[in-house]
Parts: sequence; C-alpha cells; structure tokens
Amino acid sequence: MEGGIHIEAKGLGISIRAPFEPNDNPMIAADSLILKEEKNRRSLYSSWTLKSSNPKPTDIKDVI
Repeated sequence: MEGGIHIEAKGLGISIRAPFEPNDNPMIAADSLILKEEKNRRSLYSSWTLKSSNPKPTDIKDVI
C-alpha cells in the first residue's frame, strides 16, 4: 500500500487495512471496516444461495 497512516481491523476471520484519516476515531473506523466487509459477505452469500435454490429451466424439463 502507499505511504501514510493506515488502520487495521481484525475480526470475523479477516484482516482489513484502510487509510486512516486524522479526524477519525480509531475504534469507530475499525468497526466500520468490519461492518462494511460483513455486509459485503452477507450480500455475496445471499446471492449465492438464491442462485443455488432456483433451478434452471432445463433442469425442470429433465425431471418431467
């Protein structure tokens, strides 16, 4: 990464680094990094489960 001050957040089995702004609170910045990653993972998981629960039209023809 480029120079400067970075904050590192560890949680949910991941470690994330992001630039740290001088006027940010370190605890709030770390929590927001984890929350953003959790929302991203939840979205990807729900997208994956939606795709796997909807059978393709060709699969339905094979069953009938």
